[in-house]
Amino acid sequence: MKQGESLIDHTVCQMTDAILTRKVWQPGERLPNERQLAEMYSVSRNTVREAIKVLNANHILVTKPHSGTYVAREPGIDMDPFGFSAATEKYKLMLDLYEMRILVEGAAARMAVQRGNEQEIEKICHWERLCRQYILSDEPWSEADRQFHTAIAEASHNTAFTRIIPTIHQSAHLGYLVIEEDRNRANTLHYHALIAEALVKRDEIGAALACRHHLIRAVTDLKECIRENGGSIDGVDSAGHSLSIVCED
Repeated sequence: MKQGESLIDHTVCQMTDAILTRKVWQPGERLPNERQLAEMYSVSRNTVREAIKVLNANHILVTKPHSGTYVAREPGIDMDPFGFSAATEKYKLMLDLYEMRILVEGAAARMAVQRGNEQEIEKICHWERLCRQYILSDEPWSEADRQFHTAIAEASHNTAFTRIIPTIHQSAHLGYLVIEEDRNRANTLHYHALIAEALVKRDEIGAALACRHHLIRAVTDLKECIRENGGSIDGVDSAGHSLSIVCED
């Protein structure tokens, strides 16, 4: 233990290391109870209890009433850092998030071509196939879609991308306005296949453009859905024009 470091802080550091390095627990895994954790770290149950509070506040752990404490699905990431759940202009914020996704995920796809190994590229293709299977069989497919985009971020070997892309994806789904499913299915099927194909061929520009076009199409569909539901997107049409420019390499 470092000089001046409290026992609680030391326990927090030890548990954080065990979680973020995945040496002991994996994302989504349930932790042992307080008594077992106290024995594991040679501290009191009260120290463990206080450490868990800190880790909950840091979005590393999630404590569920009457269930237990679990490693967060994306440890260390606030799943609503953009304040979507409390936003008064949700339509505007959602479109802003998609604009950010276009910039970030296009770059991630390009880096995935440059840096991803064969196993990582195959993982992306696996989620593309699974997402296609779910869509065609009319099963829920949002999780497969999330995993597809997360796998691209991971293949980029850029820590910032691996953290921010799942976060943006999650924020865009909070209080989510569902894009018309048939429209969104067609977009996803078409562009996921193009992205996966470009990654396999190690086509940097093709992967980046396919990813950007995919998300730009989603923005167009989202705007139409907002209008159909009587929503207002005043002041965001200019962002739509900028998106088409972003796509041109």
